[in-house]
Amino acid sequence: MKKVLLSILVLVLLVAPWLVVRHFDAHSSLAFYCQVPYAINSQKDDNMLLKGSIKTHYYANGSGIGILSGTMQYQAREGDKPALYTIHRNTRFNWKVSHSYITTHTDSMHPAFGENIPATLAEEFIFPSFKTKFNDYYQIEKIANGDSIVSVANMPRLYCHSGA
Repeated sequence: MKKVLLSILVLVLLVAPWLVVRHFDAHSSLAFYCQVPYAINSQKDDNMLLKGSIKTHYYANGSGIGILSGTMQYQAREGDKPALYTIHRNTRFNWKVSHSYITTHTDSMHPAFGENIPATLAEEFIFPSFKTKFNDYYQIEKIANGDSIVSVANMPRLYCHSGA
């Protein structure tokens, strides 16, 4: 009898961690993933060239992660030497779908290693969805293969791959 109980206990101890991992994995499976390169050139009183990549992971449980990386070349006034800054920030957001629209709310933003853009320039030029407490709205359309096309005001359409 002790051998049977001991065998059952060993089996449970071997299987339990895998059940926990599977439980967490089921709650955070990827709904879809988007990636887009960007290049923005602004020439006003100052000159700014911002280029890099945006990656967003939308998980089935309504949470998401955004990654913004790139560089910014900034010249405050004509004749000044341009400064080169590195941008690398991560956000956590919540999202939900209502009819053909997606709404997102940025919960937190964390500058990653190497980001050196001054706060004043970041506030002026960084995409708003990479700032804390920002709400955004997108139109989304599923296509036949399960992927999605996302429209964003003032930005090109994004093609997002389904996580399935």
